[in-house]
Amino acid sequence: MARRLRIGYVIRDLRLGGGTQNHLMQLFERLDRRAFEPSLYLLRDCGELVDRVRALGVPVVNGGMDGPLLSPRIFPCIARFARLFRKQRLDVVHTFLPRGEFVGSLAARIARVPVLICSKRGCHHRRGREAVAARISNSLADCVLVNARAVGEFVTADEKCPADKIAVIENGVDVDRFRLAEDPAPFKRRLGLAPDRPVVGTITRAKAVKGYEEFLRAAAKLRQQRADVQVVVVG
Repeated sequence: MARRLRIGYVIRDLRLGGGTQNHLMQLFERLDRRAFEPSLYLLRDCGELVDRVRALGVPVVNGGMDGPLLSPRIFPCIARFARLFRKQRLDVVHTFLPRGEFVGSLAARIARVPVLICSKRGCHHRRGREAVAARISNSLADCVLVNARAVGEFVTADEKCPADKIAVIENGVDVDRFRLAEDPAPFKRRLGLAPDRPVVGTITRAKAVKGYEEFLRAAAKLRQQRADVQVVVVG
């Protein structure tokens, strides 16, 4: 039987409510442990999801880094991660968000990990130190993974990432999580909605980067075809 692929995931923390953190949590829950051996490297060991990751049997390493991107604690954190990457003979390092990308990328290259992946999951303008760190991480990565073609185009333009490094894997949605076990009519009434009419909606932070405008434009087009559709925005 072939050895399981060892993957180290690097992120700043695992706070509840962050889209990237929730995505990583779902990945740990669904990853085929017969083929993959995951471990989690946190720049700082905090967040409501950490205990859930440990309960899944995923080893968690605390880098002990706090403060801004170029905090003096960044250097011991990089050194510790590089040492552990070598010791555990990781096959892949997969990084998330600016701090995780920067620390994880440098540590992976110091440790000579065979494959380095940086993930981008939104169109976020990086400025100052974050912009410099993003470009360094992108240059070191073998692959820059994005969850939408638009994100890839944005990263290429904003972070000067070579387009041939971009790979797109769109978000998967477990639709069974959203199936109601009961009649939806009472829930609609609580929201002041007509129980016999279809509903489309969005629930997200009220920030322009979350794409409210795109949703509203799409909802307006839908209403032209289906006048009975009810639109709900929760921010």
